[in-house]
Amino acid sequence: MFDVCQANNDMGENNFKIIFERIRGHLNAKSEADVARGLGVSPQALFTFKKKGKFPSDLLIKYCLKHQISVDWLLTGEGEMYRKVPAMIAEGLPPYGLSKDVERLIREISEHLTRLNFEFLSTDVWMARVLEELIDILLYKGIIHLTDLPPIVREKIKLRKNLRDHEMPGKK
Repeated sequence: MFDVCQANNDMGENNFKIIFERIRGHLNAKSEADVARGLGVSPQALFTFKKKGKFPSDLLIKYCLKHQISVDWLLTGEGEMYRKVPAMIAEGLPPYGLSKDVERLIREISEHLTRLNFEFLSTDVWMARVLEELIDILLYKGIIHLTDLPPIVREKIKLRKNLRDHEMPGKK
C-alpha cells in the first residue's frame, strides 16, 4: 500500500491540491467549507492544511475508512475509488455493506475509544509533568545528577525547561 506520510511529504502543495480536488469531487462539495465539513474539521483547520501544503495522515485515513474509499486512489488516483467489500459480507446488506445496527455499534465503539484515548492522553500529560517535577526535585537534592541521565533524556528535559520558560516567562 502507498505510504500516506511519504505521499504528503514527497509532493507537497501540488499533492494537497490533487487530494483536495479528489475529496471535493467525492463529496460533491461546492466550497472549501463543504470540504472541511465533509472531513470533520473547521474551515480554519483546512486553511492551515492548505497553507502547509499537506493533510494530516490520520485525517485522510479516517476519511477513507468512513467513506469506504481506497487510500491508494485518494493519494495516487490509481485503482478503484471505493474499497471492495467481499461478496459474502455484501450480500443482503444495505449499499454501504453494513446494517444500521452494525454502523451504530461501530460508531459507539469508535466514540468510546476516542474518549478512552483522550483520557489516556490527558493522564500521560499529567504523568509527564509529575515525572518532570520529580526529576527536578531529585536533581535539586543532589540525589541524581543530570549527567546520570541518558543524553536523549537530558535533551528532552532541557527542551521542556526552555519551552516552559518561554511559555511562562515570569515563572522559573
